[in-house]
Amino acid sequence: MGLITGIWVLFCMLKDAIN
Repeated sequence: MGLITGIWVLFCMLKDAIN
């Protein structure tokens, strides 16, 4: 569960950086 959350947070940060 923690790993999935960490990946999701990284994905959101990456998407935010692209935008």
